[in-house]
Amino acid sequence: MNFKQRFEAALRLEAKDRVPVACPLQTGTIALMEASNAYWPDAHTDSEKMAKLALATHRVAEIESVRVPFHNDYEAEAMGCVLGGWKKESQPVKFEFAVKTVEDIDKLRVPDPRKDGKMPIVLRAVNILSEGAGDELPVIAAICAPFEMAVRVRGMTDVMRDLMLRPEALRRTLRIATETAIEYGKALTDSGASTIALIDGSASTLGPQFYAEYCLGSTREVVEKLGTLTVLHVCADTKFILNAMADTRVNGLSIDTVVDIALAKETVGEKAAIIGNVNITDTLWCGSPERVEKEAKECISKGVDVLAPGCGFSPLTPLENMKALARGPRAG
Repeated sequence: MNFKQRFEAALRLEAKDRVPVACPLQTGTIALMEASNAYWPDAHTDSEKMAKLALATHRVAEIESVRVPFHNDYEAEAMGCVLGGWKKESQPVKFEFAVKTVEDIDKLRVPDPRKDGKMPIVLRAVNILSEGAGDELPVIAAICAPFEMAVRVRGMTDVMRDLMLRPEALRRTLRIATETAIEYGKALTDSGASTIALIDGSASTLGPQFYAEYCLGSTREVVEKLGTLTVLHVCADTKFILNAMADTRVNGLSIDTVVDIALAKETVGEKAAIIGNVNITDTLWCGSPERVEKEAKECISKGVDVLAPGCGFSPLTPLENMKALARGPRAG
């Protein structure tokens, strides 16, 4: 099996020759920027450099996938958010939200991913990766799940205030976010992405009831309308919403380090593959290669379907530790 075949078999819970090691989350590190001569912030806004840095994840660090982009605000920026603080060692930050008042919600429009903001830059990077490596490697493109997108255009405080006091306002925001995710996801797939990763980190703040009410249905709609392989990532402790996350009908659930893989496998059963969850801070960033290999083997022994970091790589992750992660499944 090649890398793409192995990864896709894992997502479909089909037989495979070994556990793949891939990363559906952020992969840009300083070490890979230096190795590829493709640095942030240019690699956020230049398709060639974005693809070059993404490809270094495989060619240099030996991870068995490529993934773009390196921050998750392309939709929000195209919808009117203002980003700033562009640096080599960190992702941009939100300087201004698109939705400042409830009245602003009705001014939101679904952006055209082929024309608006910097979304076309990501489409072109996906196309470059697909043409260069798409037969051998999974080409993963990330979008925000609807709830996460609502938070990114409105702000977490105001989204939670809407949820408690003005739920219909939140539903209006989610409607626009859902349509945006569908359009962007389809454009990425058309450009050559073989898997779409839905990022929904903010959903970890919701309990089972609110997750079911404000996340499950909209995320499922995106998944069903995209009709391609999908992965859902929610940060932090998700053990109380794992079943609902699987009910979105994604192929794989990317789980953070605080969630036990064996528990996740038992909870979800055959509804979705489990992806994760080597610690990105204590182990991948600050640990030794030996510690990385040990934790990787523990994840495999607990039944993980795809070995991966528990969240996106820190930009300061040593190259030796990324390579150690890649060795984990190859060593069994």
